[in-house]
Parts: sequence; structure tokens; C-alpha cells
Amino acid sequence: PRPLQLRTLVSFLCFLLVFFFFITAMSFEVQPRAYSKLLSHSAKFFADQCNGVLLGRRTEDDRVVVQDAMPLFHTHLTLAPMLEAALIQLDVHCNGNKPADGQRLSIVGYYHAYKANGVTTMDDTVTRIASKIQSEVKQALCLVIDNSKVNAKTIAAEPAVAAYGPTADGKWRRLTIVSAHDGQGGVCVLGERSRVAAAAAISSQAYEQLCDFESHLDNPKLDWFNSQFDNALRS
Repeated sequence: PRPLQLRTLVSFLCFLLVFFFFITAMSFEVQPRAYSKLLSHSAKFFADQCNGVLLGRRTEDDRVVVQDAMPLFHTHLTLAPMLEAALIQLDVHCNGNKPADGQRLSIVGYYHAYKANGVTTMDDTVTRIASKIQSEVKQALCLVIDNSKVNAKTIAAEPAVAAYGPTADGKWRRLTIVSAHDGQGGVCVLGERSRVAAAAAISSQAYEQLCDFESHLDNPKLDWFNSQFDNALRS
């Protein structure tokens, strides 16, 4: 019995090591449309906090690619019923819109901008919402926007966000942001194309066209899926 218990314990420890390596080695990539949209949300409501969710997909080489961002709120950030309503609508939208490659987008993370400039840590509210999303998707990214850097010149030159990824023990750790993916795990890729696109959206004031879910609730005619904004980014 004792050797069997030892083998069981060793197998369990090996499983934990593999799981820990897998979850901390996951890398993320933030593409231009997503980065432009989340920074534009912060720019439009620069006097308030704002938040939203990240949409994307998982690649065959176990990277999470963030392709879009959906702006949610700029005042009532913590009202659970409103958040649930937004996520239900978003789920319907994702399931009803099939991209050309046939792979639907899904929620892969959360973003948040504080009212105070320069704050890039995860407070209790941010941690709670990000962890809720993490519990559903297993590999989530959390981006905290640095409002002091939301201007075209700075955005083009350096990251205007802090990136966080989940750890095996349910906590969050800050990720290194790199310009290109070189096979290294546990990083967040934020390339030059994303920075340039976001800087252009800010300098052209395209963010004035942006609508979040909260604004849509106030005026249902407003498109919080932001087709007009997306078209402006393509032009």
C-alpha cells in the first residue's frame, strides 16, 4: 500500500507541475482593432472609469489572440445585472456572426481604465470581474489602461496598458509586454501595427463615434457593437 500511495503522490505532483507550467506559459496577442477600441473607450470617457471585455480565439499553438474589444460601462461598472445583460447580448452576437474563416470569437479577457492617471494595478473590483471571466474561459487576459499615456504620441511609442495573466493558484501576475512573438510563453504581444492603429484612432478623434453598452441602454438606437467605428478603422 505504501509504494502505491507514493506513486499516486508523485503522479499528482507531476500533474500539478505540468498544469502550473501550462497556465503560466500561455501567451497573448492584442491585435489592432482590439487595442484601438479599448484605448478609444478610455479616451472618450477620460473623466470616468470605464471597462469592457476582450474577444478573440485560441490558436493551434496555444496562444490567445485578442481580436476585438466590446466597451461596456463608464459609470456603473459593478452592477451585476447590467453586466449579465451585456454578456448575454454579446454571446448572442458572437454566435450569430461567423467570420470568413469560420471560427467564431468568444470572450477571452477583460479591460479596465481607472479615473486616476497612472494606476495600472488590479484592485478588488478588477480582480473580481477578471476572475469571473477567467473561471469561464480558463485562459483570460486582463488589461489595465494607463490613462496618463492615452495620447497619440505616447501610444505610438510604448504600451499604454499593463497586462496580467492568471496563475495556477487563482491569482494574477503581471506579464511582460513584447513587440513580437518569439515562442516565449507568459508574455503579451503588442506589436507596432496595434500601436500605430490605436494612435491614429486617437489623433483622428475616431473615438467620438464609439458607443458602449451603457450608452446603448440610455439610447437603444446607438450601436454598441460599433460597426461605424470598425469601418472608420478600416478606412
